[in-house]
Amino acid sequence: VHFISGVMRLALPFLVLGIISFIPNYLSGQDLPFDSSIVRGKLDNGLSYFIKKNKKPENRAELRLVVDAGSLLEEDHQQGLAHFVEHMAFNGTQHFAKNDLVDFLELTGTRFGADLNAYTSFDETVYKLQVRTDSLDLLDKGLLILADWAQGITFDSLEIEKERGVVLSEWRTRLSPDDRLQRAYFPVIYKDSRFAERFPIGQPEIIETAPATVIKQFYQDWYRTDLMAVVAVGDFDLMAMEEKIIQQFQGLKPHPKPRERSRFTIPTYAATRTLLATDEEAPFTQVFFQIQHPGRQKKGLADYKLNLLISLYNRMLGARLYELQQTQNPAFTFASSSYSSSLGDKDAYSVTAFVSPQKLEAGFATVYEETKRAINFGFTSTELERQIKELLSAAEKNYQERNDQASARFAGNLVYHFLDNNPVLSAEQYLALLQTITAAIKVEEINTLAKGFLKKEGRSLVITGPKKDSLLLPQPEKLLAIIDSIDQLELTPYIDEVPLNSIFDFSLPPGQISKERYFEDFDVTELQLSNGVKVVLKPTDFKADEIMLSAISPGGHSLVPDSLYQSAIAAITLSSLSGLADINAPQLQKSLAGMQVGVGPYINEFYEGLSGRSTKVDLEKLFQLSYLYFKAPRFEEAALAGHLQRQENILENITINPYYYFGALQSAIKYQGHPRRKGIPSMDDLLEISVDEAEQFYKDRFADASDFTFFLVGDFEIPSIKPFIQSYLGNLPSINRVEHFRDIGARLASSIVDTVVYKGQAPKALVDITFHGDFDYNSDNRYLMSSMLSVLKIRLREKLREELGGVYGVNVSGFNSPRPQPYYRIGIRFTAEPEMADTLIATTFAIIKDIQDGNINPVDIEKVKETQIQSRLKSEKENNYWMAQLTYRYREGLPLDGAATEYFKARIDNLSATSIQRTAKNYFNWKQYLKLVLMPE
Repeated sequence: VHFISGVMRLALPFLVLGIISFIPNYLSGQDLPFDSSIVRGKLDNGLSYFIKKNKKPENRAELRLVVDAGSLLEEDHQQGLAHFVEHMAFNGTQHFAKNDLVDFLELTGTRFGADLNAYTSFDETVYKLQVRTDSLDLLDKGLLILADWAQGITFDSLEIEKERGVVLSEWRTRLSPDDRLQRAYFPVIYKDSRFAERFPIGQPEIIETAPATVIKQFYQDWYRTDLMAVVAVGDFDLMAMEEKIIQQFQGLKPHPKPRERSRFTIPTYAATRTLLATDEEAPFTQVFFQIQHPGRQKKGLADYKLNLLISLYNRMLGARLYELQQTQNPAFTFASSSYSSSLGDKDAYSVTAFVSPQKLEAGFATVYEETKRAINFGFTSTELERQIKELLSAAEKNYQERNDQASARFAGNLVYHFLDNNPVLSAEQYLALLQTITAAIKVEEINTLAKGFLKKEGRSLVITGPKKDSLLLPQPEKLLAIIDSIDQLELTPYIDEVPLNSIFDFSLPPGQISKERYFEDFDVTELQLSNGVKVVLKPTDFKADEIMLSAISPGGHSLVPDSLYQSAIAAITLSSLSGLADINAPQLQKSLAGMQVGVGPYINEFYEGLSGRSTKVDLEKLFQLSYLYFKAPRFEEAALAGHLQRQENILENITINPYYYFGALQSAIKYQGHPRRKGIPSMDDLLEISVDEAEQFYKDRFADASDFTFFLVGDFEIPSIKPFIQSYLGNLPSINRVEHFRDIGARLASSIVDTVVYKGQAPKALVDITFHGDFDYNSDNRYLMSSMLSVLKIRLREKLREELGGVYGVNVSGFNSPRPQPYYRIGIRFTAEPEMADTLIATTFAIIKDIQDGNINPVDIEKVKETQIQSRLKSEKENNYWMAQLTYRYREGLPLDGAATEYFKARIDNLSATSIQRTAKNYFNWKQYLKLVLMPE
């Protein structure tokens, strides 16, 4: 259960600028098509429903209860109670007492958080549930849960009191410099509107003290059938599901005296609103310039085309800013300039810049000047052509994958169709509509459209930054003067520098396949090329037109001495910023326009390799790019200069933020100051980077392909892919050297470390506990550790959150590796009220010891088993899963045989309280652990 700010969920952009004349007659006034595969209706009680049959994942359905009510509807004495009601939906309903709902779902393999969740925003509350459809009883129970959420939350008084602590803990986790700054500038930008005073997380004093009657009143007022929708997408019979929904929800009663559901607006204003807001812990300086525009309804094709024109404008200007960001001496670290929807009934044009305090004026001026250049002179036909190619290519891929999309994606679209009237098009309708509209779009339409974006009314300009730099930061009026001066400048048009030659204009003679093997149990073919390259192929039909590539080779940056470490770890970044072959990074981006292909090299401590994906159409380019990253990497001095400038802006004040400071200190303490385990590098570290050293290291890592193994998983046929393998992978360089990674000696402290750090003003404690030690690395031990931690996570959630109300969530993670020496690491992390931290830590340790003593609930083991079974069933139909499996097995030298599936079943069958107890004893060593706590000053 979580809160999400409505600011983060921005709908599709629309505006009113008196430009309807730009919409061709063939579009004007027409309605948008609606995906005919969706069954929709409205019950007599006013509840709407939307149903779609979809088989990804198999035997699963995504269910949503959508409530058109959020924090904006709260009275003054109810602030935070919309969100509180959402929490109470998981703490007792008509058919599921207290936490029985979560217990029941976990026993069916549903994961709390991933498959069972909810959020509250300004204008809506949405409940999410994935249920199994291989059992009609489980599907019926899923719909029953939605009906209980709609009108059957019980609001048990004891559960309300316990949940207060959980909601307050969630509020506490969000306390930060960013939160304080947002609360400072929201009342400026959204002055005199409900949005400035109804943050969904609410007021802590109300959460602490609101009577149960007041909490229930919000539920009774706004959880009404006329404000609700049920969404069901999944692997089921469409007509049968409609009957089930009608049967389950037609009995819900409409409200006898419904209150008016107000739609809150943001007042229009003429004068520019400004604010300079600083915070002692804010690490970064930002400028935010916004111009509000009236919002526009999404009624028909004319609106849809207008949205498309605005999207193309944003994409083209974004590409120009990307070019500026890649320059040798960038004036800003990150920036954007775009038109989008805002809150309430407003759209907004926004210019933002992330800059250093010293370059604030110059950085903002650069972004605004580029914006003004685009508006004054418009865009070029080549820029438009590239972006249309990108849109059409993505739409074509979406069409090819139309039967392999996840149900959750369709469910999300239907949620916002109900809430915001967003279009719901089938993949075929979307592609056809996009092809029709883009074929008629002229660049002049967009150029004319943009003329009205930068108007003088409805403006806000906010500067935020560190309090210590307040004397360096200009007043907003200074930036307004810069805007006025740029408005008067005689700018020159943008020149679109398009690569003259394609990096793909080359061909190679085919290499030889020296050996071929087939592994029937895994349906995998292994090729050995004459240059030593090994290629592992697994064709699948899980997702149409998805082809994944991965490559791995031993070595990594562990092989370099400490004196070259900074250059080595920067090698991939500098290569990416420099481009490829004979073109720079912006030109490379332009060269790839309209292609659904991407490859990127990586170098980590122990390995180097490639990762990429493509469609069938662009498959050869996938191999060509892979070849070029071996043979023609590009390194520029300008890339290093720009990188250092951006990093300096980021690092300048970063440790005044207590959470960044704590993160860096954690690494230093845990790894006893090892030079390669710094949490945050210093500028002195980065100044050690040499382009020549980085290039030399990169080329050395990719100089010998004979120890590389390539993996390809996805929608391809082996005969059609072999020629590309032979031509491009068969011609990779080979010197047949034998390599292994090096142990750099970075070890966690081998004792008890108990450290409390006092920094920060927010009233919250961050707790970080790490257990670690030697590990007998094999699949049995890996499975047992994972299972034991799953049991622990259930126990900690039930005790620390549900019973004590002390945390919003507990993060439990486990990691084990055979490199450099077999070891394991277990992490337990949570945020708490400072006064409760010691109690929660002691409780955590007591639960661990309880498990070590064998006090394990058999129900928890059944939950873990069922979750593992259901997760495996879903994963086996995903390309990502098989890529990870194959990479892991080849890396660790494990066989590809059918015993894996039977072994998996046997391990689950044999999982017991005894094996969980034994595992907990093995890996929770009370003589060697790290406990670090961040407390407020």
